[in-house]
Amino acid sequence: MMYCDPQEDLDDVEGYENFEVAVLDDNGFATRKFVPGLDDDVLAYVSRDEINDIINAIETGVPLTITEQDTMYDDWDD
Repeated sequence: MMYCDPQEDLDDVEGYENFEVAVLDDNGFATRKFVPGLDDDVLAYVSRDEINDIINAIETGVPLTITEQDTMYDDWDD
């Protein structure tokens, strides 16, 4: 609940706009494989659209592009 928006204990997940996200594989954290250039393995305040972009990167095996990452990072600074 700490890195979501709103920071409340809601009964329905649809009430949240942003989430805390990490990608894991058999060896542990794999977030940086799909979102290069990160300083952390866990992403905070990630929108549903950004989560879909990360899922697409995982499914295709193609990391996010610089443009996609820049957009994500801009949103995280809000």
